[in-house]
Amino acid sequence: MKYIPILALLSLSTAALAQEIPLDGYLNTQDFKDVTPAPYPGIKPGDILSVRRVWRDIDTNVEANKLFNSSGSKLIEIIIDGIRSDEIIPYSAASTKKNPSGDAFSEPLAKEEAFAKFNEDSVMVPILDKEGNITKYQWKLGEFNPQKVTKFRLKEDWIFDRGRGIYEPRIVGIAPLVRISAIGELIAEQPAFWINFNQARKIMARHPVIFQSDTKLSYDDVFVLRKFSSTIIKESNPEDLKVADYMTSEEDIKKEAARIEASIQDQKQAIWMHQRPAFVAKKPNSKTTPTKQ
Repeated sequence: MKYIPILALLSLSTAALAQEIPLDGYLNTQDFKDVTPAPYPGIKPGDILSVRRVWRDIDTNVEANKLFNSSGSKLIEIIIDGIRSDEIIPYSAASTKKNPSGDAFSEPLAKEEAFAKFNEDSVMVPILDKEGNITKYQWKLGEFNPQKVTKFRLKEDWIFDRGRGIYEPRIVGIAPLVRISAIGELIAEQPAFWINFNQARKIMARHPVIFQSDTKLSYDDVFVLRKFSSTIIKESNPEDLKVADYMTSEEDIKKEAARIEASIQDQKQAIWMHQRPAFVAKKPNSKTTPTKQ
């Protein structure tokens, strides 16, 4: 009879082990389900010495950006799910009197309106009058297919915060780009709509980037830590011109984008060098008399 308690304990231990879920591999990966994004450090308005706004495109076909097409965790799917669950609000990308730049968060779209922007191969078709003359053009939309989205546009501000002595970027908005065709030819890639990055951070923080088996990054991490490759397509200017509007050849467009990028990094380096002496310990003066302990 004295063996019964021992057998009972062994039986309970076996049952407990049977209920544990084994790890799929030897790495205990992070659970992103309840993750919340870390807030940005606050910036006092009086500490902002300059703000430089730029727009840049992310091409997910580039090797460095393959993570945006992670199987089971594509960025475009996360955005769509966020809109469906009302966690993300899509805003119109159309240029209007209220929104001349087309990228302000001023005109919310209904879900159906936003999803209609993903109709595959939107085509510009001519509208003819009775005499056969073209009077105007209108878009003819195909079937809903967000999987065709391969590019995203970022709107971001580079801020010089003298309070912390740094020059850093803050992403303001993200827009999936859709293709516009005319007579079978691609004529433009334009934002389907804009979403506010700070609003989208909550849902992005809950989705891991499934690209490498040892990844512990969420989509929020990818954007905040700048784990992507991109090309500048515009910087803020009075005429609101894109680089392609004043540079004609493909080579000149690339050179101008690189020039703007380099100027940002140069300014960042110059600010760092200016602030650096404040953080470097001064060498002791050999003529100074040591203080008695």
